[in-house]
Amino acid sequence: MARQEETKMTTTPFGDVCIVPRGNEELENIINEQVKGCYQEAVARELIWEGCVIGYKADGDTLKGNAAKYQTHYRRSVEALMARITEALPEGMYLCSGEVGPRGAFGYYLTN
Repeated sequence: MARQEETKMTTTPFGDVCIVPRGNEELENIINEQVKGCYQEAVARELIWEGCVIGYKADGDTLKGNAAKYQTHYRRSVEALMARITEALPEGMYLCSGEVGPRGAFGYYLTN
């Protein structure tokens, strides 16, 4: 019989309740299977560990130096990753977008 994975909950910096996939092997695998490339891997890791991703620092840090010039490309990469994750999530679980960060910064979070 398969072990039922415990779902951990927390809140986004904005105050919404979100699911933290860390420790839920099935959910971690679903998210990681959608990754294409190093940047998306960092974004997925942030989502797994925190339960949310703040748009302007999707991989856990703000873009600096030459990377900042390509901010639009990175934003589209995050959007594509989140679309794939949304399609792959089990029924009853959702990836929401909207106010996530401090002072209402845009981002994504997992909820049910």
